[in-house]
Amino acid sequence: MALATQAAKARNIHDDSFGSPSMVVAGDFAQLPPMSGPSLYSGKVTLQVKDAGDQRNQNAVLGKILWHQFNIVVILRQNMRQKTKSIEDDKLRTALENMRFGACTKEDIAFLESRVAGFRPEDPKLGGINFRNVSTITARNSQKDALNQLGARRFAADTKQTLVDFCSMDRVSSRSVDRAKWKGCEQSEIKKMNKALQKTLWDAPPCTTNEFIPGKLSLCLGMPVMLRANEATEMRITKGQEGAVAGWDESVGPLGQRLLDTLFFEGLPVDVVPLIRTVTHVTILLEDDTLLSVLREQIIALHNFGMTDYTSQGKSRPWNVVELAN
Repeated sequence: MALATQAAKARNIHDDSFGSPSMVVAGDFAQLPPMSGPSLYSGKVTLQVKDAGDQRNQNAVLGKILWHQFNIVVILRQNMRQKTKSIEDDKLRTALENMRFGACTKEDIAFLESRVAGFRPEDPKLGGINFRNVSTITARNSQKDALNQLGARRFAADTKQTLVDFCSMDRVSSRSVDRAKWKGCEQSEIKKMNKALQKTLWDAPPCTTNEFIPGKLSLCLGMPVMLRANEATEMRITKGQEGAVAGWDESVGPLGQRLLDTLFFEGLPVDVVPLIRTVTHVTILLEDDTLLSVLREQIIALHNFGMTDYTSQGKSRPWNVVELAN
């Protein structure tokens, strides 16, 4: 609905769908639901009178009407990321195709179960060299943060390095908090930063902020990291880009903490790319379940030993480790 509205505004034509031009929509609509609201094809969007007074429901109904105006569907069935020719590759392609429509066969299930890590001789082993520094795909941000913390410690031990903790500079902001992630939580009455509060914010995992910007980033050379912001889209230095730490510049903060001024990031089209510290408005969930609005100054990057299923979408990776419990 929002796309149709903006297209109509751009052409100044409000009587025809999308401002009159023909529209082509591309995506895997059967795979993931929208970020908010039900799918327009799910049957949950109805024309009942009881929903008419809600603006969101009205937009959903209008969106469903627009959805029904698409009259040509092209289904792309060939999996372009799985093109090698072994017997197991063929089994994986078949399972992926059936999985998209919830139509896996017993043979598909048996093959997928054969890829679950275990202790039998024929089972894949997580300790294998192919999986050692591969980011684990998981469903929850809290699990991702735990995987990143454990992975960073293990990587430092493997490479015989010491982790260096780089902390943010935080200031309490008067801006209203973002309640979208934590509905029902009230805004904190805290008006000023102090040492105890700052230490609490440093120790909190990134998932306690709405922007997933870490209060403390522990690094060493070669550490796998992932960008969390679009730094330079024209150079493909974008959110979700993966690489490794090549070096850094640092300074000392007002509380004696080590500050990361510049992070040098390997693995992008240019050999080494510098990332600088930026200031971002973030909402942080405190231990008492209140929300605090903060101006956080930090490099916007995370360890890359865990990622969510949403972040993993569209990535081509030779090896994949997936946490299945959630």
